[in-house]
Formats: sequence, C-alpha cells, structure tokens
Amino acid sequence: GEDGPGMMLKDLLLEAGATVTYADTSVPPEELPDDFDIMINLSAYREDESPSLTSIPKWWKKTVRNTSVILRAGQNLSHLLQEDENRKVLWVEATSLGGEFGAHSVDRVPARSGIGLGVSRCLFSEHPGRIEVLYLDFDPHEGDKRAAKHIIEELTHERECFEISYAGGRRFKIIWEARDVELKEKPFKLNRQSVVLAVGGARGITAGICRNLAAGTHAQFIIVGKNPISLHEDKEPEEPLPFGSAREELMKEALTNCRHIIPAELDSLAWKRVWEMERSWNISRLQKAAGKVEYRQCDLTNAGDVRSMVSDVWRKYGRIDLVIHGGGVSVEKSIVDFYLDEFIEGMKPKALGTACLLAALSRFEIGSFINLASIAGRWGNRGQSSYAVGHEVAAILVS
Repeated sequence: GEDGPGMMLKDLLLEAGATVTYADTSVPPEELPDDFDIMINLSAYREDESPSLTSIPKWWKKTVRNTSVILRAGQNLSHLLQEDENRKVLWVEATSLGGEFGAHSVDRVPARSGIGLGVSRCLFSEHPGRIEVLYLDFDPHEGDKRAAKHIIEELTHERECFEISYAGGRRFKIIWEARDVELKEKPFKLNRQSVVLAVGGARGITAGICRNLAAGTHAQFIIVGKNPISLHEDKEPEEPLPFGSAREELMKEALTNCRHIIPAELDSLAWKRVWEMERSWNISRLQKAAGKVEYRQCDLTNAGDVRSMVSDVWRKYGRIDLVIHGGGVSVEKSIVDFYLDEFIEGMKPKALGTACLLAALSRFEIGSFINLASIAGRWGNRGQSSYAVGHEVAAILVS
C-alpha cells in the first residue's frame, strides 16, 4: 500500500539502478511479472486486524485476495527455476511481528503475514539451493522510512543468517540452536468439573492429548468436528484399519456387487472409512477415561455455526476451562501445481477456523487456549504450502 514503506523502498531501489515492478494486493494475479531476481513482500507489513464475528467475511475476503497474489508470485518463481537450472532467486519477507517474529505477544495482529511466510518457506523446501530467503521482522513502531532503509541495507549485506529482527532501534540476528531441555511435569489444574473444548479431538494428535488429559483429570470433554460420528452404546467400535486393509475391503465389496470403481475413487473411499473408524474408536476410548464426553458437529469455517456451538456449550456447562485447537487438513501438492481454489480450501480450516473460534470465544471468560501449530508452517515442508499458510495465519491470530 502507499501508506507503508513500499513506495519509499521502490524509490531507493530505483536510485540504486534496479528495475522495479510495484504491485499491491489489488493487482490481478495474472498481471504479476513472470521474470524477476528479487521478490520483496510487504503485503502484511503494519497490518493490524483482529477479526470479530461481524468482520470475519470482510477479513477472509481480503485474506483470499492476498493469498491469490502471493501464490501466483510463488508459482511464477517456480516456473523461472524450472526453465533455467542455473537461475537463483531471492525472496524477502518483511513483517511487523514485534521484532521477534511473534515469539512474544504482540499489540497488533498482522495475521496475513502468515501467507508469505508459509509460501516462501515451502518454496525454499521445494527448490533447495535455488531460492535464497531473507526474513526481516520489525517493531511496528520502527517507522516506515527506517524500515525501507534497513531493507536496502540487508540486500547489500553479505548474509550470515536468514532471520533478522529490528526492535528498539537495534538489529538482531536470530540464530537457532538445538538444545536438550529437561521437561518438568506440572500438574494440570483440571478436575471432574472442568470443561475442555477440543476442536479436531476425534483424530490424530489432538485425540491423543485428550486421552492423556482425561486419564489424569477425568474432566468433561466436548469434542468438535466437521463430520458426523456413529456410536452405538451396545457395540464397541472396531479398531481402525490400516489404509491398505480398508482399500482391499472396499475392492472386495465392489467386486461382490459388480460395481466398477476407479483407483482415485477407491483411495478416497478407503481414507474416508479409515477416518470414520478412527473417530469412533477415539471417542469410545475417551469415554472410558473422561468424566463425560460429548461430540458436537460444527463447521469451524462458518462463523454463525461456531458462535452457536460455543454459546450452547457455555449455556449448558457455564464454563470452558481449556480450549485445544487442533483442527486442520493437509493437501499435499507442490506450489506450482496448486489451483487457487484448492490452496484456499487447504488453508481455510486452520486460518478461517481459528478466526471464527477466537471471535466466538471472545464473549466469554475462557481459562486457557492451546493452539496446535505446525513445523511445516514455521520451517516449511515440501508439498505442504497450503497447510503451512493456514497454520502460520492461525499462530499469529492466537499470539
């Protein structure tokens, strides 16, 4: 935008002799340049928008627009590298997450920073040795002129590390070290009267966390998921089948019923069966340890549905002591192969879902909120860009 450091940065680059294309997120993605040496993304710099229930549609519309532009830039970059095996490109992300990359709470909510962070980190994983990345995080009070000047300085420096922060008028290098940390167990302050709201708690890591909490606290659990669950009180659910076994079962059923089924449909149905069995199995196991278990079907990306669900839980129990947010889906594709709609659907459950959940909870006094983030979002991972973006947007919203 014209009110940030972008125009100042453009002028400084032109003075240095560079050819500069300046585009904001209102530019149609197809009009972005398809040949460049440096990509500098300032699209979420100084953003400050914590979506409320009424503003979520507008916030999400802008998020989708930003995503469409940044995804296209990433795809253009990928095409460049595919066409020329000797080509290298620099991607620079300039954010205003407090000068610490969101390590501590920030007084602004630049959630759309997660789009560029997630895309660029996954590009780095998908094109090792071909893309150089540079992440510059600023205290939002640094000032636009100084931020533009610092970006120019970083472009001319010989880079020793790829994460640099500016806070309190000082420059910091972010250096990561692996260390063994002694974990000290602390008793969780939950009991039989406590209410735990767990999104995505019927599958995966979230289900395991719920079982462990239930075993030690016997708390009451409200498990929230998008899909229905079939539970029969007089029948123990079957243990989930491995994918291969579920696929083989479906193939036999198709042959018995003389039904033609293509491999892609067979795989989709097999995964659906595995996940259905996993949900029922995990809920059944949780019921044996928890004081009470209730399953709520809810589309977390629908603000009205989430508001109703949270209000109903509060009306019934009068408290929510802990929220565990583990929802999300993974669509695995390289960035260059994504259609925009697919990408948005991949990031939507975690990004929009978190916005809807936080807005609905804001009307009540909640004990604690745990967001299960992803290493793919923080470090990038080949083929998980939409998943990474969703998790990074969610992590910034929560901070």
